[in-house]
Amino acid sequence: MNEELKCKIRTYFENKKEEMLSLLSKLVSFPSIANVTNDSTKPYGEECFAILNYFLEKAANEGFDVKNYDNHVGAVNLRNDKLEQSIALISHLDVVPAEGDWDYEPFRMQIVNNYAIGRGVSDNKIAAVAVYYMLKCIKELNIKTKHNITLLLGTAEEIGMYDVDYFTKNYQSPLFTLVPDASYPCGRGEFGRVNFNLSTRLSEDFLELKSNEAYNLVPDYAYAKLKIVLPEINNESIKVTVDNGVSLVEAYGKAIHAAKAPLGVNAIKVLFNHLLNLKQIKDADKKALGALQEANIDALGTGLGINYSDDLSGETVCSGNIMWYEDNIVSLGFDIRYAVTEKFDFINEKIKTFAKNKDLIYTLVKEEKPYYLPMDNKAVSTVLSVYNKISKQNIDFIPIMKGGTYASHIPNALSIGMSYLSEEEKAKQNLDFLREGHGGAHQKDEVLSINGFMAGINLLFEILLELDERL
Repeated sequence: MNEELKCKIRTYFENKKEEMLSLLSKLVSFPSIANVTNDSTKPYGEECFAILNYFLEKAANEGFDVKNYDNHVGAVNLRNDKLEQSIALISHLDVVPAEGDWDYEPFRMQIVNNYAIGRGVSDNKIAAVAVYYMLKCIKELNIKTKHNITLLLGTAEEIGMYDVDYFTKNYQSPLFTLVPDASYPCGRGEFGRVNFNLSTRLSEDFLELKSNEAYNLVPDYAYAKLKIVLPEINNESIKVTVDNGVSLVEAYGKAIHAAKAPLGVNAIKVLFNHLLNLKQIKDADKKALGALQEANIDALGTGLGINYSDDLSGETVCSGNIMWYEDNIVSLGFDIRYAVTEKFDFINEKIKTFAKNKDLIYTLVKEEKPYYLPMDNKAVSTVLSVYNKISKQNIDFIPIMKGGTYASHIPNALSIGMSYLSEEEKAKQNLDFLREGHGGAHQKDEVLSINGFMAGINLLFEILLELDERL
């Protein structure tokens, strides 16, 4: 790409900055938390249906060819070419729940200190905005491309990527797909992933047990209600109150994406630790809770015997993040990200054995195989060369990601960053308006650096045009 074109592109995006932020604000206003339904016309609920069709209608009205793949996935096309001959970039319009104590309204985007705040601003509605304006830029600046460029819009990424599974099963996949839902320079592969539940019976002393509602989020809040009187306490991690003979035990931690579980504080573990140290809790209940606590003893799977590390990808992580209680059965839902040279069969047998030895019920929810691309892959080398040129770095190795993205569900795909800040710019960030444990992609008060977005869209666009030339 010559310098004159680069300058035109930068000017174009700068002139469209307010428009892009306005579209992002509109997308954030949809509380598009996906859930699987029995309604084939709205497979992931009313809000996911609404946001997808809003976006497709907008794009159609602005002159783009659009397709709706049965309300699972949408497409905005630069040209009406076959998808299997196209380069795609995919974003997801669904978000994780906005639970807990937010300081800013989750579904009304606000801008503070040049940061956008709201659920989905970084994960991953901004990518839909960015790629859409990249398509507009190509059209309005009359940039010639070898391939059709397609924006794909998913609606169930956060609950298992059933949307893309449906799409790849029933329709042709793109020639190549970029997934701007990671970090720069790119992720050339992803850890394997397992979701499973361990369940056990408790006595009728327990009335309720509950935590946040996502496998892929280490919870910052969990509680138990018991019909016994417990000592009252109030500190930064545990609060116990008693009303009419019913004790409410509330536990607080630090939320973080399950891929980074060792860096969080799991509120379920805090809760269980407190309960296990109370003399008022029955021995049978302590045995049951103790078994679940052992399975969740650290964020590495040590209690289950699946802690593992390899040189190619790194360390397996495992955390029990979602808890519920029904008919005197407490269940703890786990998220595992396992190293790429590990085998699922080994993990599965280890969990089965642990559950049998501890009188727990084991339920496998979902398993996804790991994948990775070699460093000499054409797409990997292209992304790396462009990134190194722009960032003035000399990176020669790209790690494999623990975070799960669409890249593991679409053939010939590579995850990549969206927002970009240099190390110097990162060091200068002023996030004093956020409390600790707030601001991250799955945390409360999710933020997006607007400067990072503006730099990122230029970087991603240059990578896209380079890939269009080389593929």
